[in-house]
Amino acid sequence: MLTSSILGGVSAVAGTAMNLFGGARAARQRRRELANRERENNAWFDQRYNELSTEGAEAQAALTAMRAAQQQRMASARGASAVMGASAGSVAAEKNAANMAMGQTIGQLAAQGQARKDAIEKSYLAEKNSISDARLKGYEQDAQNVANAATQLSKLGAGMMGKQL
Repeated sequence: MLTSSILGGVSAVAGTAMNLFGGARAARQRRRELANRERENNAWFDQRYNELSTEGAEAQAALTAMRAAQQQRMASARGASAVMGASAGSVAAEKNAANMAMGQTIGQLAAQGQARKDAIEKSYLAEKNSISDARLKGYEQDAQNVANAATQLSKLGAGMMGKQL
């Protein structure tokens, strides 16, 4: 009777130990996956946040269109000046207007770039918070696994003591 009780106790302890080791293995795998997610999120943020907003295809197209329009306006102003004898002041005023239009375009691109950076930062922080939440849940699960194992071992010990009495 005592032998079967001891064998049963050893078997229960071995089962509890296997559960603990299996949980530890899963926890290590979870930590590796979260660290990988964090590295990927940081790399994505570093790349996207530091891109120049004026180097995108859309921004380059807007700048090219504005330069073409500016050149067209200047050519028209010079032509009108040559044909009609307009003053140098009117050509300078046209050049000033073209430069102001270019400045507005660049200002709009800068504002769009800042909005893009804000969206990137928001997405990055959301993923960072998600990773932190997952880590916290993992720590809570680890603590729960240890508590469960301790409970199983104490029940086992109490059961063995009860059988011996």
